[in-house]
Amino acid sequence: MTNIAAARIILIALAITPAAAWSQTPPSLIRLHQTPETRSDIAPVRANPNVVSIGLQSITGGRETWQLELHGSFTGLEEADKAQPLQYYADVRGIRTSIAFHRNWWSTRSDEAMQALRRARYLQITVIRIPVQAEGELNELLRARRASLDSINLDRPEIVYQTLAGDYSGTFLIVSPLPSLAALDEGVSRSAAAYLRSTGNPSQRSGAANFKSDISYETQLFRIDPLLSRVTSEFAELDPAFWLTRN
Repeated sequence: MTNIAAARIILIALAITPAAAWSQTPPSLIRLHQTPETRSDIAPVRANPNVVSIGLQSITGGRETWQLELHGSFTGLEEADKAQPLQYYADVRGIRTSIAFHRNWWSTRSDEAMQALRRARYLQITVIRIPVQAEGELNELLRARRASLDSINLDRPEIVYQTLAGDYSGTFLIVSPLPSLAALDEGVSRSAAAYLRSTGNPSQRSGAANFKSDISYETQLFRIDPLLSRVTSEFAELDPAFWLTRN
């Protein structure tokens, strides 16, 4: 199947996907607002009670504030946009907004990741950018990444999204919910043990392939800020004391 045909199938699926209360399965679409500064005053007004918007503050890389909106379809996104245009970003300079769709076959137990998101305090987001026609190499990269995690028995469900508009089309986001930063300790300790057992060759440790294309790979950590978030009561039911702080 060509990339164009696959994209058409995805767009048709998005068009017929009904809006959902994001408590069980990952959303078909996300809209991401990236603000190049730390802000505490740009929480969205919840005009649509079915829209979940999660506020994120970076704790690595540049100081940034992100808003991660969950949507079931372009129809739902349009309804949210009509009900509440991005007025709360009117005075923010340099904001970047993009839309991405769920790539389930590259995700790892995405339903479990969605459940983990409802209890999360942090997100680990890996941004991968690939050249045009390099999806085969991306598939190998993700396979090697998964094999690396499996080799140390690290249980971490993840959701993968591909940018559709607002950013380079070869941009992929791997979203990993974390209950705490302590969850990373297990991965670090297990990786260190695996390293000591290995030959010391990074490619042999990770199973990474020798890629011909220029693929960039960056991971950042974000703290979830409930004061910058707007969620539904169903989404918040596993941890209402946290999510409904100011809802």
